[in-house]
Amino acid sequence: MSPIIKTPEMPPVIVGTAGHVDHGKTSLVKLLTGCDTDRLKEEKERGMSINLGFAPCLLPGNRVVGMVDVPGHIDFIRNMVAGAASIDILLLVIAADDGIMPQTIEHMQIIRLLKAPRLVVALTKTDLVDAEILQAAKEEIEIFLMENGYGDAPVIPVSNTTLEGISDIRKELERIVNSIEFMEDRRAFRMNIERIFQLKGFGTVVSGIPLSGKLNAGEELDILPIMKKTVVRTIQNYKHGTDRTAAGICSAINIRHADASELSRGMTIAAPGYFKPTKQIIAKLINIGKTEIKSSSEYKFHSGTSELSAKITMIEPLKSLPGSTAICRVRFSDLAVLAAGDSFVLRRLSPSVTVGGGSVIAASVLLEKRSSPSLKERLEAAEKALIEGDFFRSELLGGANFAYARDELVKLSRFTGEYAVAAINEKIKSGILIDIGMASYLVAILMYRPVEMLGRALNLFHRNNPNSHGMDLESVLRVVKINVADPAKFASVLTSLKDSPFKISSGRLALRSFSPKADNPMKEKVLSVIRSAGANCIAVGNLLKETGLEEKELKIVIGILAQEKSIVTIGNHYMCIESFAECMEIMKRLASQKEIVPVPDFKNAAGMGRNIAVEILEKFDAIGFTLRCPEGRKLKNKSSANPGVR
Repeated sequence: MSPIIKTPEMPPVIVGTAGHVDHGKTSLVKLLTGCDTDRLKEEKERGMSINLGFAPCLLPGNRVVGMVDVPGHIDFIRNMVAGAASIDILLLVIAADDGIMPQTIEHMQIIRLLKAPRLVVALTKTDLVDAEILQAAKEEIEIFLMENGYGDAPVIPVSNTTLEGISDIRKELERIVNSIEFMEDRRAFRMNIERIFQLKGFGTVVSGIPLSGKLNAGEELDILPIMKKTVVRTIQNYKHGTDRTAAGICSAINIRHADASELSRGMTIAAPGYFKPTKQIIAKLINIGKTEIKSSSEYKFHSGTSELSAKITMIEPLKSLPGSTAICRVRFSDLAVLAAGDSFVLRRLSPSVTVGGGSVIAASVLLEKRSSPSLKERLEAAEKALIEGDFFRSELLGGANFAYARDELVKLSRFTGEYAVAAINEKIKSGILIDIGMASYLVAILMYRPVEMLGRALNLFHRNNPNSHGMDLESVLRVVKINVADPAKFASVLTSLKDSPFKISSGRLALRSFSPKADNPMKEKVLSVIRSAGANCIAVGNLLKETGLEEKELKIVIGILAQEKSIVTIGNHYMCIESFAECMEIMKRLASQKEIVPVPDFKNAAGMGRNIAVEILEKFDAIGFTLRCPEGRKLKNKSSANPGVR
């Protein structure tokens, strides 16, 4: 019978068992929890665990922690990885009559790769051996633990038959749980799906152990990678109905708008927009095998409840030798849902053995040539961030994008609410991010990307426009594919970079090494003709007649004068900037006398024809100087200075 637990306290702790097949894991879990985690008929018949078994372990003080009975048979290693990914305390089960077996060693390797922080050894079947063998087994285990970095782990003799040591195991688990400092999880919700059920009267239920965040009934979620929306209907934690769950608590979640036939183990449910499917990642890889992990070879990639075929490409260094660490690119056969900090295990296809594992640095990939010094610099910086546990920084430094909108940064941080804002502000303050205005930001270490793109674009622009001072700033943003930013602020960032190849020339971006051709000899003549026309402007046709230029030549000169902001285009006419400024002053004076200025009043005050007056007023509207009303025009902002015009 399962234990009857009334309104228990549920600290977010998962205890996982691991060890060789038939060493007594499932029996031990049953004694600790009252639950038989061998549920499947096949498991009963074969006497071994195939899928993960979840059970609540009741500790003193009505506290419940989750126990995951992880399979021990070598064919079911993928399930072992899924369980280990969520484990806080590992209960490593070793039979006294067998001692350390091959699967014990492999399970320990996986636990080390997945960074389980706390370990307890249950030395089972003590009733089958004498005191001398028991002592020898204990000494062997202590050496094994020391070699694997768990020298302080307690080894507790247990008999599932006589029940000797069961209370000691429970006391040790209680001690460890009480020693854990529980921090508020400020991250967005994410859970890898372990099992899917279709229950009559309820619909689809998915179960698993949330990796991060909190979840309330009624909230919307993404189902990934199928990009389907769902809504949480009800929640159960260890068979107790509730309206919420959180990271580290075994959960069954009843969802709407999704049929069980659409879902599969390895999928993810997550807070909307925070996680995106990917086909490749950058990762830190540790080779624990006996041979080199070769680039372009295919392996099985296990992370959470997912299992994917993957090809590995070494980046730095170019080889992954036994015992070494490397940064690599991982390409998947299917879409994966991962984030910086996620642990994984890599297994050879044949023979099926664990060869390595590690952690995700970034769930998106941007790689330049291996010879590029910037590649090594930024990947080393990203790896450092990963080691320090700053996964937001790791994603920024190792990822594909050099520019982000603020909303994108919120999602990439994986934090919610004010914590996401604080994380972004900290990255700006530390110089990781550069504010370029209008809620847009650049990743400082990736600035070489827009510099390279603009360098190529400006080389071509200068060849095609030798008389131009440079590229207009709106076009600069289009070249680097930044949709929203302050063009002037972005240009200022570019020119302020150390050894920047850029300069601002007449309000345009140019290569520092570029100078426009000598001033066109007709420039002053054209400007003189335009000035002489005054407020009445001059049409293109009349300008051609008075200057004697060909249309193509005039276009070049007009372009230069416009760049220098010496003239203003008014429809199909041109006006010098001085005359345009005088027209603005006339409009200001009239607006000081009456709020709305009729067209005739402006026309008469400026001494021009009605058609030209209307075109000038429309220009005022276009540059944000005036607002059009049924009766005329009014100033958009009475304190307006002279805005920039073209």
